[in-house]
Amino acid sequence: MEKENKIIFYTKLLSSIENKRDVKIFDNENFEETKKEILKIKKNQNIEIWGATNSEKHKNKEILLVKDHINFSGYNPLIGKQKKIKTNFPDMTNVYEQQKNAIITISRGKYFLEEDIYNYPTQYFCYFAIIARSLGIKKVRGFLVNQKINNLKKHIVAKN
Repeated sequence: MEKENKIIFYTKLLSSIENKRDVKIFDNENFEETKKEILKIKKNQNIEIWGATNSEKHKNKEILLVKDHINFSGYNPLIGKQKKIKTNFPDMTNVYEQQKNAIITISRGKYFLEEDIYNYPTQYFCYFAIIARSLGIKKVRGFLVNQKINNLKKHIVAKN
């Protein structure tokens, strides 16, 4: 049996909570480095992105599958000069691998924990999918790790 050829990205927030080896860190503060990493990926490789969320509907550390995102961050990582990206508005239809019981996340950017009205808020999760699609990656597997709100706040405050 052939080993699956996949690359795993963690959002910076999740990487500060869960220290894993053999993952690449998606740094929302350094998009150029992240874009360089994505450019190295062959279009037929499997890509996973992992992020953190807070949902009262699920247990702590429960893994949730993502089927779509809504970008409520007020920002698009493709804004600006794009030397290696051929399109500023990639088709975001079905970016994520469609899986049963998957959820839709709301990417909130720096406003991640300010309002408690969204079921599956994330910080910069959607940015990776936007960049990956613009670079020709067809499918992304999306996963969120549910975290207690105090754990998320602790890691966000420690970073700032």
